[in-house]
Amino acid sequence: MRKIIKDFIPPVILKLLQKKKAINTQIFLNYQDALKLCTTNAYEEKELIEVIFKKTKQFSQNLKTAIIPISETVAYSLLSVINPIIESKTHQLNILDFGGACGAHYFHLRSLISKELKLNWVVVETPAMVKYAKELETDELSFFDNFADAISKLSKIDLLHTSGTLQCVDNPQKYLAEILNCNANWLLFNRLGLNKIDRDVVTIHTSKLSWNGIGELPEGYTD
Repeated sequence: MRKIIKDFIPPVILKLLQKKKAINTQIFLNYQDALKLCTTNAYEEKELIEVIFKKTKQFSQNLKTAIIPISETVAYSLLSVINPIIESKTHQLNILDFGGACGAHYFHLRSLISKELKLNWVVVETPAMVKYAKELETDELSFFDNFADAISKLSKIDLLHTSGTLQCVDNPQKYLAEILNCNANWLLFNRLGLNKIDRDVVTIHTSKLSWNGIGELPEGYTD
């Protein structure tokens, strides 16, 4: 009976119900305590990294032949370059993307703007993600596992972009300080997790593989 009912639920509603079910309400004293109940390598889990890498690689290819729908949050990311473009005195934008995975935002933006505007897009990610993402590097896109090397790659930072990342790191205050001290002309905090109380809330984020990255789950993976 349960399966029959499930068959009549629209996919979009079913997905929302699954995401609601995945929300963990247990609060932990610190990041390390929460990590003990997570997968061994958390956001550096090999299968997760592979899925995001393969999705991004396919996404970059699809952009060459098709128009990809843009979600509201992706629109915020893409529109964040407007002010830096207006202010720029050159035909190049230097963008530091904190938590940019395998560079999906770069590939999306590159497909939408003139080639006359050169992008110098630097992603800061985990060592595991950088190891895979290196294969996707171009003369405009590069990956680093720390702020110092990323900043040294850029003569100046027109825009620091981060989306859904700061609330997922082990020490948000430390990374926030690095972001604020990088002297970027513009900052975008997209999909930022905040609360109304004067203390950190540490909990576990549960997600299906298919929810990570842009596009369909690659073949050979169990969702």
